[in-house]
Amino acid sequence: MVEELKKDMVEAMKNHEKERLAVIRAVKAGMDKERIDNKREVNDELLIDVVNKQIKMRKDSISEFEKGGRSDLVEKTQREVDILM
Repeated sequence: MVEELKKDMVEAMKNHEKERLAVIRAVKAGMDKERIDNKREVNDELLIDVVNKQIKMRKDSISEFEKGGRSDLVEKTQREVDILM
């Protein structure tokens, strides 16, 4: 799955999909942070953990945006969650 993530990143760059590319880069950065901070090996398990954290973080943001009446940010963040799924 890690290799697939790299392929998806290249594909997003080629197709100029800025939003998808940003989400993939955030996942990659999260993986790098976990690898360095916790000395974890980069593997599928780490990727799944990072993606789950990213999804949870964005869902928390969606609920806050809804409370604040920011439907534009709710839609954008929901699209990011869809990409992560």
